[in-house]
Amino acid sequence: MSRLRAVAVLAAIFVVGFVAFGWAWHGARHATYVPLQAPWVISGGLGAIALVGLAIAAWHIDLARRDDIKHRSDWDDFTQDLSEALAERQT
Repeated sequence: MSRLRAVAVLAAIFVVGFVAFGWAWHGARHATYVPLQAPWVISGGLGAIALVGLAIAAWHIDLARRDDIKHRSDWDDFTQDLSEALAERQT
């Protein structure tokens, strides 16, 4: 359940980032005077880049943690098998 929730939250942040891109584009498109377009592009564009970057970075961290959990589980299995094999050999 927590895996699904994490993916849903990250997907929502990603989508909100692209909505912010659209919002910035829409605002800049309706401002005919170029200096009035800058606030739309800066606030919406940088905010969108930050949100999309946050979602991608958090997803990468989540995947890295899951890979680490799998690696640790495999390592624990290996050490358990090795200790059992050594115990059998000693008897």
